Amino acid sequence: MIEAVVIGAGPYGLSAASHLRSAGIDTRVIGEPMRLWRSHMPDGMMLRSAPRASSIADPAAKRTLARWATEHDVVIPAVVPLATFVRYADWFREHEVPEIDRRRVTAVSVQDAGFEVELDDGERLRARRVVVAAGPEQFARRPPQFGGLEPARVLHTTDLKDLGGFGDRQVLVVGAGQSALESAALLNEAGARVEIVARKPAINWLPADDRDGEAAGGGGAGHVLTRLRRGLQPPPTGVGGRATGWLAVAPEIMHRSPAVVGRVVRARCMRPAGSAWILPRLGGVRITMGRAVTRAVAVPGAVRVEFDDGRTREFEAIVLGTGYAVDVRRYSFLTAELLATLRLEGGAPVLGRGLESSVARLHFLGAPAALSFGPLVNFVVGTWFAGPALVDHVLGRRGHANFPIPPK
Repeated sequence: MIEAVVIGAGPYGLSAASHLRSAGIDTRVIGEPMRLWRSHMPDGMMLRSAPRASSIADPAAKRTLARWATEHDVVIPAVVPLATFVRYADWFREHEVPEIDRRRVTAVSVQDAGFEVELDDGERLRARRVVVAAGPEQFARRPPQFGGLEPARVLHTTDLKDLGGFGDRQVLVVGAGQSALESAALLNEAGARVEIVARKPAINWLPADDRDGEAAGGGGAGHVLTRLRRGLQPPPTGVGGRATGWLAVAPEIMHRSPAVVGRVVRARCMRPAGSAWILPRLGGVRITMGRAVTRAVAVPGAVRVEFDDGRTREFEAIVLGTGYAVDVRRYSFLTAELLATLRLEGGAPVLGRGLESSVARLHFLGAPAALSFGPLVNFVVGTWFAGPALVDHVLGRRGHANFPIPPK
């Protein structure tokens, strides 16, 4: 029986495996390395996180982005290109997790003293512990008004890779978050005729020194918050602003906080927003805020879109920058019997210490852990919490404060 099977070989899977193996725990990693980043993100994309917050955690803190750059004579700009990050992640994997099983997991079921993990070629493994670190592409939110349309016409941002075929096409991008805005910029640069529409009244632009735009004016509580923020530096994690960011920086504290605190911090740190460096790249892009798409139907060679003000337009392609809605029931490999015993809240697992679910020795890392541990675990920087917390729990250690402050 394998001690631990890690499902997924992205930043969280690689980091978890690095920590588990360093602790002497027999660990098998199953998945295509960095599949989400290689296959479900468009060429030319940039990371929203700053360089310091873009390192994958290893136990000795020696596989940082900065160290990779030094060893390979690479200059890391203030905005990290996706291609650079993937090269760094490959270096991390080669040193920390060189052996990866690239088959696909088709089923995970509870067995006598652990789990049975079935692979796409029919082989079945027995594991004492399973760590789910799969990417969030299964959680892509696709509003129902776009249902039934052919995939070539309506794509989620996770479906974009090569944008070369969009030249001179009329494209509508729905949404005003980072993925929507950056996709619109890349499409614009690829020669598409791009429009953006979003329900929110305005785009929330993130300045370089204040991550979530928590501007608060007026008197009373807002005035107090403004004074507090001015006395704080943004957290080194790059998640959240000067107030919520310092709450989000400690996932263990978030885990113990009242539910209302978690809701407020998640809402502030994860609301749709775009990095200010995107704005100059949207020249010529028509942006309509405060409008929603109510209906979309296929017409010859296009999609006819009806807006909530009664107007109709036709576009050759629709790109949905509508984010993600975590629901682990959409993981095809979790069996119905296992899901029936898994405690969920709105599709997200309710997790305890070590990011363990209500099913003993079944752990969830990344986006599914945000309900229990706050917004930090949606980002690469959250690996600095998840890896140590997982190993401390597996080994029965009390652990430490688990403040995920990555090294410079």
